[in-house]
Amino acid sequence: MVGKVSLSDQMLTLPDVARHYSAVTAATYDFFSNPDPAMLFAHPSLAGYIGLSVDVVRSKVLTEIDHISALSALSCVEAVVRTDYLRRAYNKEKSKISRALRAIYQVKEERARLDDDLLLCWRDNSNVSNLLVGELIGAFRYRNWLAHGRYWTPKFGRRYDFSTVYPLADAFLTSIC
Repeated sequence: MVGKVSLSDQMLTLPDVARHYSAVTAATYDFFSNPDPAMLFAHPSLAGYIGLSVDVVRSKVLTEIDHISALSALSCVEAVVRTDYLRRAYNKEKSKISRALRAIYQVKEERARLDDDLLLCWRDNSNVSNLLVGELIGAFRYRNWLAHGRYWTPKFGRRYDFSTVYPLADAFLTSIC
């Protein structure tokens, strides 16, 4: 058996991610509020956008902030799910969900898959709704697309962004805590 996973104290919380999203979005609007495009595009970080309108560039930057923030929110969920899984496996808790997660740990240890093992275990062994788990698994497909470089054309069946991912993440974390 592999030794216990050493957990860091560096996990972000969903409120941390929301605060960062709000701060960076507000800063972006402030940055692009300069009425003189020549001054704006003189900034070295925007050299690659010369020839585009300020509105187009601002939209591109805000879209990227949205993607990164959604990725962070889903990373928070994964961190909570995985640390909870390990805690329950190590402490040998007696609840139904703890026993089910421990059964996964006995076979897969720290290599349990988030969607196929852990999230489905929560769906099948707790009061977390099937719909919420299904929606969250869909959001993790979006996260995988982001994390793996966006090189394929995704087929999610719905639009994902920070404003759709955050409520899913918050609802799931609230329901498991």
